[in-house]
Formats: sequence, structure tokens, C-alpha cells
Amino acid sequence: ESVTIVDIAKGENFTSLAAALDRVDLISTLEGPGPFTVFAPTDEAFDNLLDELKIDGLDKVSDEQLTQILLNHVVSGKVLSTDLEAGYVSTLADGAQDTKVSLFVDLSDGVLLNKRAKVTDPDVAADNGVVHVIDEVLLVPNVVDAAVANPNFSILVAALTDERIVDTDFVTTLSGDGPFTVFAP
Repeated sequence: ESVTIVDIAKGENFTSLAAALDRVDLISTLEGPGPFTVFAPTDEAFDNLLDELKIDGLDKVSDEQLTQILLNHVVSGKVLSTDLEAGYVSTLADGAQDTKVSLFVDLSDGVLLNKRAKVTDPDVAADNGVVHVIDEVLLVPNVVDAAVANPNFSILVAALTDERIVDTDFVTTLSGDGPFTVFAP
């Protein structure tokens, strides 16, 4: 019997994910041949996100925002946990100027994505790819989030937030709408 990524997403611990995918019409995409790699947030992860955003339901998030958030959890191709490398991997979420948003993969202690979501159950096999269960929802990062997620930029992040070094609040500026291009040492 065929098991697609959508079949896994309709499992008992993923009702929020399944409802979100259905709402923005991504079910047919993820039932397609792929292959896809999906980092699937649990229901608890969605509950944590709602608490963090101080909203009482995903209906408060626009369809466009929700689509990009969900696509930020999808990578083209079948990438098993053993295939993951430290560094960046492109998602299907739309970035600035016809680019795709990237996730930062940290392998120093298990698999951590964007310094936020930990893979708790890797390599759940599907006929059209693979699912890795994660414990947090991955919001589409801005420039600041991307810098904070990558430990190679820890000195840059510290410098930009140190009032003794800079007068302007660069973090607030770079968290704005942009788009920004940052040459990050």
C-alpha cells in the first residue's frame, strides 16, 4: 500500500499540520511524485507557536504567510538524516528576488534547524520522500534570524547588538521589511 508524505501528515500527532496544508491547498503538491523532504512540526509545536505569537489560532495568519511558513519546512529531494550536512539547505519557501529561503542545519548535537527546531524522529519513510518530525515550527527567517541561527556569525550578532559599539539599532532595522543584502563577516 502506498504511503505518501500527506498520509504521514494526517497521522494523529499532526492534525494542525494537516489542517494547515489543506487550508492553503498544499495537499496535492505533497501527494505528488516529489521526492520531498518534509520537516513536520507536531501539534505541540503548533501550540507553542500560537503561544509565542500570542494568537488563538492559525486562522489569524494569512493564507500567503501560512503557505510560506509551510513551504519553509519542505526541501526538494529525499534527504535522509544521514545525508544532512552542516550548513544551509534551500527550502521551497519564496525568498527575496526569486530566491528560496534556506534553513541552517546544525549537527553538533543531533539535528537542529535555524537554532530553533530539533529533529525528534528522523527518517519516517514515504513513497514520495521522507519526513523528519520536529519540535518547533520554523517561521520564515529574516536577515537577523538567519545571522543568529548560524554560529559563524556570533561575533557579528554580538557587535550589532552591543550599544557600546553601535548607536543605531541595526537589529530593528534589519528585522524590517527590506529586502536587505548583508555582506556578513
